[in-house]
Formats: sequence, C-alpha cells, structure tokens
Amino acid sequence: EAEVGSVRSENTRETEMDTSNYKVSNQLSSAVRICREREEINLKMSENGKPLSEPLRVFAHEIGSQGQRSFIAATPPEFFRRYMKVPAMTRSFHEVIVEDSPCHLYFDVEFYTQFNPTLDGDELVDELLDNLDLGLNKLLNISLKAEWITELDSSMDLKFSRHLIVQIPGYAFRDSRNVKELIHIIHAPPPSGLGKRCLVVETEKGNTSFIDLAVYNRNHCFRLYLSTKFGKNRFLVPSKRQARQGGDLSA
Repeated sequence: EAEVGSVRSENTRETEMDTSNYKVSNQLSSAVRICREREEINLKMSENGKPLSEPLRVFAHEIGSQGQRSFIAATPPEFFRRYMKVPAMTRSFHEVIVEDSPCHLYFDVEFYTQFNPTLDGDELVDELLDNLDLGLNKLLNISLKAEWITELDSSMDLKFSRHLIVQIPGYAFRDSRNVKELIHIIHAPPPSGLGKRCLVVETEKGNTSFIDLAVYNRNHCFRLYLSTKFGKNRFLVPSKRQARQGGDLSA
C-alpha cells in the first residue's frame, strides 16, 4: 500500500458536500483539519454538558494508477452508506490511519508463494496471533479472543495477502507508532522478543518480515473491506475461515 505523504495531486481545489457529515477534499491536510475541528467542537460541547456530535474519520479514494487520491472526512455511518452504493470496480477506498490519533491493532501480512512454496498462510497467521496473545498477556494482562479478530483476504495464486484487525473492547492504542512498538516486541522470539517464532519469509532479495511494517508509517492508507487496489480485481473479503465463523461484515 502507498503512504499518503507521497501522494501528489494536480488539482488542489477543495470541494465540500452539503452535509457536515461528509466532506471531500483533494488534500489530506484539509480532510485532517476538518476532523480536528470537529474534535475541538466535541470537546467544548462535552465540557458544557451538551450531547456530542459523532466524530469524523478520514478516508481516501484511489482515483489514478499513479497513486492519486481524493480524501473524505466523514462519520463512519455516512461514509459506509455511500460506500456500499459505489460500483465494485471503482471501489478503491482506504481508511487513513491519521498520525497521532488512537487506533486499533492492525496488520498487513503477505508473502510470494514462488519464494515460499512450503509455507501455509493460515498457519503463519496463527503463529502471528499466538505471538500477539503472548505479548498482550505479558504487557497488558489481556488474553486474545477470536471474536476480536477480523481477517480480510485478497490472496491470489502468486501471493498470499491478508489484513487483520484486532479490536480489543475498551482499548485503543495511542497511535500507529505505539502499535509498531508492540509489533517489534512480538515479532522476534526470545531473548529479543516475546514471540515463539521469528515471522520471516523469503523474497527475491532475501529474508523479510511476514508483517508489512510500512503500514505503521505516518498517515498510512489501509485498504477497506470490499475494496481493491486501483485498476485491480482483488477485493478484500472475509478469509475462508472468517466466513465459516460468520464473516458477513456489512453490518
């Protein structure tokens, strides 16, 4: 996935929709500013004992093969109401993990099968989750539960590719850098880490992590459920085992 900070847009004109719950901009900074302003309003309303308006989130729509994007500041219900009406082949949307903002645990894991012919993707994901369970127990006294985990898959014959989202009830991490710190701790086996096994896969250039660590960079775009990369036909859908557990995420 491309990092938002590297995106360039020729058209910098900002366009706002009718509703305060859905605003579109061609600049990430404008979308983030809109969200920050809503946060400030919510804080003031909370201090005055008034009802809070729903917070906004930042989403990105991939609109070009060179990584061009438009950015959307919207409440999640309003965004997904419109999102689910977008034709499948133009559904190339991401959530922006805004820097310095709280977030859940998330992983982008992948390997190329030609360089890892004996690896089983499900088994490697299970080892990652075992490492995560050990880390959460050691650091936070929390035992990982299956119902907290969402597995989305866009694998093909040449590449295993999966997104994992872990939502721990009542918990959020300070920001993506805080998540990355945990990943480093659970990534390696003792004595340098807490994991049972170092999660390493082979590439054309040598060894690398099964976990794509680039997704924890500032303002990263994390692809959404039912979206594909621009011009591609590989949609993120529930993994087979997620589907067997009841993987309809449309609600």
